[in-house]
Amino acid sequence: MKNRLLLIFLLLTNFAFAQRNSISIGYGYGTTDQIISGLATALAAGFTDAKSANVKSTGAIALSYHHFNESNRAGLGFAVVYDNIRSDIQNKSGSKISTSKSTVITAAAEGKVKYNKGENFNIYGLLGAGYTFTNTTDPPPSSGEKTKKDGHFNFQITPIGLQFGGNVKVFAEVGFGYKGLANGGIQFNF
Repeated sequence: MKNRLLLIFLLLTNFAFAQRNSISIGYGYGTTDQIISGLATALAAGFTDAKSANVKSTGAIALSYHHFNESNRAGLGFAVVYDNIRSDIQNKSGSKISTSKSTVITAAAEGKVKYNKGENFNIYGLLGAGYTFTNTTDPPPSSGEKTKKDGHFNFQITPIGLQFGGNVKVFAEVGFGYKGLANGGIQFNF
């Protein structure tokens, strides 16, 4: 019994000091869905009498988990990203006729590689791929509200990410995809 307790204690101690797991909460802007929404709105305005204005987004709110290998340089994990995009639909004279709302949730697998192995500062890159679920409500002016559920493949390419700190780190990333052109937040290592 003592040997089992000692083994459990050693494993937990190794796990606690290895700090090979991380959970992060981030916020990004300029996601692929925000860009697609803007382009679709611009194209639709050219073919219809309506146009989109006052486009607003919560931004990409991301929750990520990564587990790193023994050398603490490469990790695999997943991310869940939420965004809510709203825009006013206006006629050609500029009067609001309705509001379009889209809820966007992305679930993705990610790989992360640290370019250096610093204690309090790291430079890294990240690649992710997953699926985006969208729920769009477009209330046409003449008929009732119309909801459309859809989805599509999505990705994240982050060539440069910077981390500062010890067990709790702040990070900033530049990339393209479901987390946005710019993304930053806080990361907890355990």
